Amino acid sequence: RLEALTKGHGFQAPQDVVEAAPNIVEHEKSLYQTSMDELNSTISVGRDRVAQRRQELIESTSRLGQLSTAYELAQDELKATKSLLESGAVSPLEVTRLEKEVARARGDRDQAKAQIARVKSSIFEAEGQIREVSLRYKNSWRNELSATLANLDSLTEGNKALEDRVSQSEVRSPSKGIIKRLFVNTVGAVVMPGGAIAEVVSEEDELVVEAKLSPSDRAFVAPGQSVVVKFTAYEYAIYGGLDGIVEYISPDTIVDERGNTFYTVRVKTTKTTLGDNRPIIPGMIAQVDVITGRKTVLSYILKPLFRAKEKALREH
Repeated sequence: RLEALTKGHGFQAPQDVVEAAPNIVEHEKSLYQTSMDELNSTISVGRDRVAQRRQELIESTSRLGQLSTAYELAQDELKATKSLLESGAVSPLEVTRLEKEVARARGDRDQAKAQIARVKSSIFEAEGQIREVSLRYKNSWRNELSATLANLDSLTEGNKALEDRVSQSEVRSPSKGIIKRLFVNTVGAVVMPGGAIAEVVSEEDELVVEAKLSPSDRAFVAPGQSVVVKFTAYEYAIYGGLDGIVEYISPDTIVDERGNTFYTVRVKTTKTTLGDNRPIIPGMIAQVDVITGRKTVLSYILKPLFRAKEKALREH
């Protein structure tokens, strides 16, 4: 509405706004029409005043023409009478009377010229008032538009901040599934960093294994590392294990009810079945072996010797 008023074009709300808030759109249309009617009414009064002054200008111009003609005729008559005065055909009183007529005609003509100047000035003033009224209304609408846009920016920023707070307070499961157990179910409960909130049984094709990592081994494990997952329900020598990668490590340690401290690690496997399509059921116990490097057979044989050598060098 305010943009339409300041730019001087018709008010047309976007179709999506009309569908979303028809009552507000109708209210804005009413305000727009009221504002335009008020402006047009004020301008109409000014235009009527200008039209009246223009008519006065036409009449004054016509009267000036008549008075100018009368003045010229009076001058001609005075000139002719003066030429007869020397011969005694007319009396000096007649000449004096004609001189008065010429002076009166000149005065009437000069008054008509002054009237025309005043009428032209009033026309210019009335037209200026029309422009001033239009400018005053548009400035008022422009100021209101600026204030509205500033308020809109403030509301947008506030809404964005609220959306950020909501998104930050939203808890998402790492995989799609069904909640099996809730660990936090009281209002106002505090969840420690890295703490478990719920146990979710995954419904996705990918298998996610949750493991516990000792703090002493934390320096050797990082997201993206390859692992082998072995399930106690299936003999590793017969069925083998599942290859996977470390997907997540909790940012801080967690202490369980027995006082054990550990990091929570989530591992995603490349397959969801073991061996000849042996199923993996949620709740199975698994062992995750993290592949931290490769060693040759010789390195395993020489490792005790290296340790013995290092110990011997430290003895005095």
